Amino acid sequence: SGDLNVGSNLYVSERLDVGSNLHIENLRTAEFAANLVTYDSTTGELMDSAGLFSNKLAVVSEQPPIALTGASTVVTNNGTYIIEASSLFSGSQVYYLFDKSNSTAWVTKQLYDTTDGTYDGSASLAGYSGEWAKITMPYKNILRHVVIDSKNDSIKNIKLVGLNADGITWTTLKSVTSLTGDKHTILVNSTTHHKTYGLIVEDTNNGKTQAEIWDLRLFTESFSI
Repeated sequence: SGDLNVGSNLYVSERLDVGSNLHIENLRTAEFAANLVTYDSTTGELMDSAGLFSNKLAVVSEQPPIALTGASTVVTNNGTYIIEASSLFSGSQVYYLFDKSNSTAWVTKQLYDTTDGTYDGSASLAGYSGEWAKITMPYKNILRHVVIDSKNDSIKNIKLVGLNADGITWTTLKSVTSLTGDKHTILVNSTTHHKTYGLIVEDTNNGKTQAEIWDLRLFTESFSI
């Protein structure tokens, strides 16, 4: 008859019937296929799709499709994935970004200010200063969202960019500031196709002299209807 406020997890052992609309704030982006419903981001409502779509339906998959084992890795039925970075701290490897393991991380050299996390180095990509990593895939795709699993709450301000067909100029796809914590799902919803994508860490959180990222997961649109 009134509002039910739950401060923690709510567990229901059997079916939960909702007599009206179900409102879910901050709906998590799915990483795997699931039953299809529609979600109205304005009202926060989940609704039966009834097989009708007012917008396009995109098939999104993770790239690279498997764990990479080196800076250049050939993936069967896909092609060669090439990973590059502006710097590596001793013992780190750039492909650790895409090895799907939280026991290894891409760690940059100690080039961020210990007081405020501003960048003190000279590296840049796409006109933005900061330590960077980039991946070149065997074919073009559209970047829909990324999951960044960082280490030690190290990354704060970032840019996501895509290399244009001329191989020289870049398109800025997303700018994100004031990140805190270790795991971040970032919606990109690019409107342009790219083979090469770059991540620039412009600033770290206070006291972190290095950018440290366990994994960078890219979810791209393969086709749409």
